[in-house]
Amino acid sequence: MEKSTKVKVLEADIDWSDLGSFDALAQEFPKDDNGNSINPNLIAINSKNNFVYTKGRLVALAGIDDLIVVDTADALLISKKGNSQKIKDIVKELKGRESELHHIHLTAHRSWGTYTVLEDTPGYKIKRIVVKPGKN
Repeated sequence: MEKSTKVKVLEADIDWSDLGSFDALAQEFPKDDNGNSINPNLIAINSKNNFVYTKGRLVALAGIDDLIVVDTADALLISKKGNSQKIKDIVKELKGRESELHHIHLTAHRSWGTYTVLEDTPGYKIKRIVVKPGKN
């Protein structure tokens, strides 16, 4: 946008939060009485102030405080709150290992729909392909 000549600016009275880290994202999620993020896939026993993001698997915490847990199909992140900016170091390590995780997600979005890699081995790859109506 910085080089565009077709930009307009409007004043707006809205809340703003830079969600540049999981610590910042954790502040935006609703919390239970113990300060844990509310998630139907979370069981938290004697645990306080944890941010857990998961869509599939059940995550159970017992006696755990001040953690960030992000569970996706391709990776699991567990970090002490306040350290989520260290993800840059993790990405650097992944690049050093020649991993593709730092730039390819298991689900890719295209103009025609999405595909998700379900299994990838040297002999074959299995994908789930979802095509939007009217696309090919």
